[in-house]
Amino acid sequence: MKPEKYLVALLMRNPELMRENFMAGIGEEYFADDVNREIFVHLRDGLPLTPLILDIWGRLEISGTAAYWAVKVREDKHSADRASASLEATVHLEQGDIEQARRALSAVQAPGKNWELFSKGWTDIYDELSEASNKGISVGMETGFTSLDRLTGGMKPGELWVVGGASSHGKSTWAMQVAMRRAILGNTVGFISTEMTRKTLLLYYASAQVGVGYNNLICGSATIDQVQSVFQWVAKHKDCPLFLYDENCFPDDLPGIAGKKDFNLVVIDYLQNLRVPRGMNRLDHAAKVAKDAKSLAAQIGCPVILLSQLSRAHLERPGDNRADGIYHWKGVPMKSDLKESGDIENAADMVVLVYRPALAGNDCPDDFGYQILAKQRTGATGCIKMNWYGQRGWEER
Repeated sequence: MKPEKYLVALLMRNPELMRENFMAGIGEEYFADDVNREIFVHLRDGLPLTPLILDIWGRLEISGTAAYWAVKVREDKHSADRASASLEATVHLEQGDIEQARRALSAVQAPGKNWELFSKGWTDIYDELSEASNKGISVGMETGFTSLDRLTGGMKPGELWVVGGASSHGKSTWAMQVAMRRAILGNTVGFISTEMTRKTLLLYYASAQVGVGYNNLICGSATIDQVQSVFQWVAKHKDCPLFLYDENCFPDDLPGIAGKKDFNLVVIDYLQNLRVPRGMNRLDHAAKVAKDAKSLAAQIGCPVILLSQLSRAHLERPGDNRADGIYHWKGVPMKSDLKESGDIENAADMVVLVYRPALAGNDCPDDFGYQILAKQRTGATGCIKMNWYGQRGWEER
């Protein structure tokens, strides 16, 4: 059944190509499963596939939706190779050549990486660390926040960074700052927004860079000179490789969405707003998104930033008047405040919490804040004093 399904996914990937090259050697009688056979006939004859057929097919034998497997075949060479091998084996069996059929199937290795020597690639690692040392730069992609980059070494391939904050504390702005900085430096960045549309994000961020209030812009109270200054900034940066995806999606859709381009960084804004599959509670949903985001980082080989809300209960946490530094304030967040699931914390390589004491009821300037590195899987944690400039975002003090 699995080879049949891989073959159907390959046909869905490019029906025209399949019809030109393979249809002469295979017919509907080769499919034992009724649904696989029906999809084959539809593809062969150029007929549309109904949502019901795709839904049933998506639940056959292997978990996942039809769309997921179609994308998996496109992005995963192993799946495509296996589908081609199963087709080749079918042709050999039809000709009575069992040995050739066995060889065709055995030529495709099982998915997953092979065992590798622990020290493999050490010379490349040495060169990378030497360059970082000589230039005084982080090994990973720098966020642009100097103290944070010194603590973490930057964002490295395969890492999951969870950035948490209560509502209006500036986590989305933090992520947009990092994404835009990397794009300006030439990195290809994917920003998945489940909360704001591409137009809203563009106007919000661009207006902030030139000191024009977003509300003034959309309410018609900005001057024509201010409007022009916003779009002069946009024109200057129009070729920056920052790509926005502004449709809400299910967690299972993330590999297909992020796999459409060769990204150096992916941002997901935000965890709790991704669609919840039917029958799944919010706790399991949060755990699934966090684990899927970590798997996604490893799969596409780049860092992933996953934004998460914090439980509002932390805003009532009392401060300690005897303490120095951040714990003097009321409402200081902790990594255990990540909303709905401890699995978020477990999946993350880094947990960064943004915090504005004034919003927790403390008597302090509104522009005063912190970045809290609450978890680093392989290093120290820390706390960094920040200035908050509203739309313009965060800067270190």
